[in-house]
Amino acid sequence: LRRLLPASADIPSSFELAGHVAHLNLRDEALPFKHVIGQVLLDKNPAVRTVVNKLSSIDTQFRTFPLEVIAGDDDLDVELRESGARFRFNYREVYWNSRLQMEHARLVRLIPAGATVCDMMAGVGPFAVPLAMKGCTVYANDLNPASHRYLVENARLNKMQRRVHAFNMDGRDFVRRLRDEGKPFDYVVMNLPQTAVEFLDVFHGLYHDTPTPAKLPTIFVYGFSDADDTVADMKQQAERYLGGPLPPAVTAHDVRHVSPKKHMLCLGFELPRDVACAPPRSAAAAPAP
Repeated sequence: LRRLLPASADIPSSFELAGHVAHLNLRDEALPFKHVIGQVLLDKNPAVRTVVNKLSSIDTQFRTFPLEVIAGDDDLDVELRESGARFRFNYREVYWNSRLQMEHARLVRLIPAGATVCDMMAGVGPFAVPLAMKGCTVYANDLNPASHRYLVENARLNKMQRRVHAFNMDGRDFVRRLRDEGKPFDYVVMNLPQTAVEFLDVFHGLYHDTPTPAKLPTIFVYGFSDADDTVADMKQQAERYLGGPLPPAVTAHDVRHVSPKKHMLCLGFELPRDVACAPPRSAAAAPAP
């Protein structure tokens, strides 16, 4: 590329690979050369058949973003393997980040076989399907209808349809539905880093007027922080939306650097009984988003 492009051009140093699709985030100064960059990437990587560039930021509601095909086939129907599972989806319709492969595997290892898991923002199933494959029962939910459709397909593709119970609804309503239907769970996965911490408010008073499980679930919530002390900041965010203090035993895992000052983290903690059984907060007391 340095031989083909002007010396002043910003040349991408890496790309994300999802099946046969290579995903670039080109800076503005590289856009005039996007087709050359895409073609070189195709020529140098035999596994790549399609090269896309992200046009704008992620849509918060469905975690999708507009893409432009800059080289190769206009084919975004992807099939890939991760954590021993097969996944199919349309890359344009859902959120998938191959850079999170190690994090998916880490959490799947942490949750024991036979556990019951509430996956509140399940996407196409990167946690739900491998967990089911190790013997867990997974109640998996996603608000995006396309993600839900592929979640169902991926459970079936891996013969896990009896262990993955898929839902397509708001995350808070999903948790309340499991409670109302008497479906307890041992673990909660909240993998929507931009806003997942806000959904912790559903656990405040969740069991105020209903029988409380003997053991409350362990929650894994993902979030972003650009504070000097990212762990302290994530804990403060969690306590704000929970409406009470976290327990002393909290794990904090630095998943990756999104940018030089912005980190993606995962907090793990057992839902405090005082929070779960507390009276519901008034609208005035609830934290603003």
